[in-house]
Amino acid sequence: MTGTATPPPEPPHPHPAPAEAPKPANPEPTPAPVDPEKGHVHTDPEQGKSEHPKQ
Repeated sequence: MTGTATPPPEPPHPHPAPAEAPKPANPEPTPAPVDPEKGHVHTDPEQGKSEHPKQ
């Protein structure tokens, strides 16, 4: 049985980061992702005090 139906095994190529926009070395930490449960995650120390502003 020849391997005509199945394509040849492609070499495992690593997935490089998308080169859409070069990320410069930012001294600032990356902002936290928006949590759908909490809404908007604030990385501010002041905001961190009040976890549940509206209860």
